[in-house]
Amino acid sequence: MNKAFIKFIVMALWISACSQNEPTPPTISQDQILDTAVAGVIQTQTAGAPSPAPSETPLPAAQPATETSASAGQEYAWNYIATQESGGVVITIARLVVGERDAVGIDFSSLTIFDDKPVVAEVIFIVENKTASIISVYPDQGKALTGSEQVEFFDYAIAGANAGDSQYSGDFLPGAKLIGGLWFGFQRTSLTDINSMTIFISSPFETNSLTNLGPDYNFVLDLSQKQYVELPEELK
Repeated sequence: MNKAFIKFIVMALWISACSQNEPTPPTISQDQILDTAVAGVIQTQTAGAPSPAPSETPLPAAQPATETSASAGQEYAWNYIATQESGGVVITIARLVVGERDAVGIDFSSLTIFDDKPVVAEVIFIVENKTASIISVYPDQGKALTGSEQVEFFDYAIAGANAGDSQYSGDFLPGAKLIGGLWFGFQRTSLTDINSMTIFISSPFETNSLTNLGPDYNFVLDLSQKQYVELPEELK
């Protein structure tokens, strides 16, 4: 044998031995290959974009209603809605209530004037004498107008109000401040039609000389913003 042939035989035997010692790789199906590839993609996306932590932002608080559950569209109330000064005497409409007679929580059974008034109202005044004289002014002799229906307060003077002083009309000493009012009613005007009201009170006058101190009070009240607010402590 020549050297080239012997070398060829040795190489063949060596390759055969190596082939017998090398483990046969496991058979992998196409489905296994696809599952492995998808798992790798998911793992890569998860590592690059971690899930956000749960939010702890609280839910917004409920907004307060403009009507209390007690009113339910049958009673409305406003506080401190108008102030006018005449001759040094200041009158403030501190509270106005309008509502269905049977919904306002007042027993009108002993006051027959309310028998034919399905809608009622309450007005509370603050009257302040800022002059150095004794003056006279009579809020309980004023008038209210809503729509075409005019009401004379004097007819309801006996009804009084739920708050304030028992006397708030008449003579006022210098520096006096009194709170008071009355309930009154509407016969022809429905509650839904009351979106404004005019309250008229004659001008104050000097008690001793009967001299008018200024113009009449003429309050034009916008009631289109329906609401119900509670009676403030300072008016009780």
